[in-house]
Amino acid sequence: MPQPVKKSRAIFEKFLAARSRQEKQKALEELEEYLRNHSYDYSGWQLLGLMLLELGLFEKAVEVAKKCQREKHPECLLTACELFNAAGYSVEAIKVAERLRNTQSAPKNLKARALLIELLALLNAKRFDIASNLLRQELELFELLKKSQSPKVRELTLLIEENIELFERGSRWFERRPDVVKTVKETAKKYFSDFTLTYTYSSELQLPQITIFAKVSREEPLKAMVEKEFRFHMEVAEKLNETTLITVEFGERNV
Repeated sequence: MPQPVKKSRAIFEKFLAARSRQEKQKALEELEEYLRNHSYDYSGWQLLGLMLLELGLFEKAVEVAKKCQREKHPECLLTACELFNAAGYSVEAIKVAERLRNTQSAPKNLKARALLIELLALLNAKRFDIASNLLRQELELFELLKKSQSPKVRELTLLIEENIELFERGSRWFERRPDVVKTVKETAKKYFSDFTLTYTYSSELQLPQITIFAKVSREEPLKAMVEKEFRFHMEVAEKLNETTLITVEFGERNV
């Protein structure tokens, strides 16, 4: 099926060359029409998603991702990963990436690209623990990424390694100081009804770091949340002898 793929690429090139939004919109509509009759052109769906993202049509890009998610073809699954991730749907991106990694028939290079998206999404959600375990589990695929011809991919692998090393360094520090963890947890219970902790190490400040993810109700005013955070920090500072960086993030941790 080489001809259809060339056709979708030609339309995409037309989109890139377009100077006005109107011209880009016209190219977008042309590719949409083409894919209605050539739905097996999997690379065409990826190009359509990229066009939608560039035009800021994120909801439509997510619809394309959902369509690709329902397919079994590895290229379609990778497109779903990329579009979900680009549109900020981290949970969906992680789920599809995991599915692609576990698809036996998928080529290793596609599995590696899915792993890259999965690791970045996990780090963005500060799930360093899951990312660390996943990296150990998929070392062979990660080595493929490190040898990539793309400078951007190699740069991202270094970023991933650095973040995981900081997490492991911070975790070791807090394992040696359970008293600090206990103090932070007990104090947090007084101010936050539901929370989780994650550990890392601040490379900028050279300090072990705890991040508290505190769930809040939608009805709780912002002023009350800020006051809680302030009082929490003041009380922890009085109790702790060790210098540690403690941050609070409000909102549900969905990854």
